[in-house]
Amino acid sequence: MGFHCTGCGLCCNNIAKIKRTVHPLVWMQKLVNEFPYGTDENGACMMLVDGQCSVYDDRPLLCNIERTADELDIGMTKKQWFDMNYRGCEILQQGAQ
Repeated sequence: MGFHCTGCGLCCNNIAKIKRTVHPLVWMQKLVNEFPYGTDENGACMMLVDGQCSVYDDRPLLCNIERTADELDIGMTKKQWFDMNYRGCEILQQGAQ
């Protein structure tokens, strides 16, 4: 079992929006506050270059769904965490249409 990212880049392009919506998850707010990169005028991560993450192998915990589940007490099973993130992906995809 693992989280299978499609590589669409929608989460990377919506960092500012994600930062505004995670407040109910207190532990995740800490990750948002520690996010080391800025965003551009459209809310996209500054590390996104030509649609690809330029720091992918060393990306922050906020951007690494599997590592987050492994390293933090997220208060849910890994499957629930992955399912929640898949739903987040679907919401971003609907908003992009």
